[in-house]
Amino acid sequence: MLLGGDTFRGNVSPQQPDQKLPTEAWLFDATTLQWSFVGGVVAEEEATLMRLVGATHVGGDTVLAVANGNSEYPSLQRSSTWALRVDPATLDAAATAMKGVAPGTSRSRADAAPGWSPAWYDEAPRDPEGTFGAWLDDLPANEWTALPTVERPNTARSWGSTIFDAANHQLLHWTGGHQSDPTNTVQHVHLETGRYSIGHVAESLAIGNTFNGRPDCNNHTYNAVALDPVSKLLVAPHRAGTHVYDPALGDWIDFVPTQPFGYDLYNVKLTASPVGVVAWTGGQTAGTFFGRFVVDQHAWETLPFTGDLPAVTGADESSLVHDSKRDQLLMFAATGYEDAGGQVWSYDFASQAITALEPTNRAYIDDSPSSQALHRVREAVYVEALDLVLFVQMWVDGQQVGYDVANNVWVKTNIAKHPSEQFGSVDCGITIDPERERLYALCNYAENFALRATFADITTTPL
Repeated sequence: MLLGGDTFRGNVSPQQPDQKLPTEAWLFDATTLQWSFVGGVVAEEEATLMRLVGATHVGGDTVLAVANGNSEYPSLQRSSTWALRVDPATLDAAATAMKGVAPGTSRSRADAAPGWSPAWYDEAPRDPEGTFGAWLDDLPANEWTALPTVERPNTARSWGSTIFDAANHQLLHWTGGHQSDPTNTVQHVHLETGRYSIGHVAESLAIGNTFNGRPDCNNHTYNAVALDPVSKLLVAPHRAGTHVYDPALGDWIDFVPTQPFGYDLYNVKLTASPVGVVAWTGGQTAGTFFGRFVVDQHAWETLPFTGDLPAVTGADESSLVHDSKRDQLLMFAATGYEDAGGQVWSYDFASQAITALEPTNRAYIDDSPSSQALHRVREAVYVEALDLVLFVQMWVDGQQVGYDVANNVWVKTNIAKHPSEQFGSVDCGITIDPERERLYALCNYAENFALRATFADITTTPL
């Protein structure tokens, strides 16, 4: 028996990839290979049913089904239980003929909304002269500039980190939760043409892996996905295990069902490093783990360390970056919710020591009011040419905040904030193309920004 009442939504709507249809029950006869309509829910009761989430045969001719909905948050959801009696002798042939479809009929999400189809992006107007790449080259120095709106932009993407893929000269954006498109495609932004692409037809599932083995994207993914510089693959810990994505292919290619920490994207922080993707986790759900993912061995392994591993507290209040100049990790970990604390820890790969660095002016960050949002250390990038960690969600006097590694001090730069409301918000990530000396920030709903750096002209002032 098949029970249901959903179909693909005809437009891309945040957090709602499907739309409600009248709930129906259909029975399949394995001897005749025929479907028959059993029954449905009367119209005045349909609205109270919401969506079926499970059903079971309780004996005899009775099936029980459970429905819930009303909100994405469990504490706000309503539920109800429904019963259906099935009598194969009284099936309605006329209703079956009216409601049924011809054999071989199919419909994919790509047919429902163009933004869920790879072909829709591929058929966008071309840029044969490479004018977008030339436009980036001519940006004013050290100014955040909004990227032009393309004809076929992404599908309501937000709440994800910005990742630079040097091997393919593109940005990668895998996002979800709140007002995001919850389908599971990784958005590619091609930096020579300014075009978007996706590698497969979008899928959506509330929890777990789809039938094609791809992970759901129903929650925030910031800091919980990173590009492995060793294998050139994207690594994404998930509720069902760890997934691996090939940016050149545009699809998820591997899945490891076991990982040494739980699913809690708010308390799982990843970064790229010369030894692979490193994970630093904490909290009751994720548990404490510090180690790297070895792609060719399909396994996580712990990194040995001495000293105290700092706790991961909350989503916005922690981040992890690799300091390539010293081959060390820098950990920014809060003392509590909306309280960044201002402390910085280092992990030295050579000595395996974790050290609290005690920035000289950490009190400026620690004592700042929550309204100043200086707890938002979540989205950070290390800029070796400046020996500076830049934060895209932290600003003082309209100037971008950073951490001066050599002098162990919190600073503000002379980089001004772009006036767009989207820029620097909780939706923004930040990354760097060090070879071309460009910074990028993918923000909310295709509001994206770039900065062409002239590093010699960037200055800092201690906070």
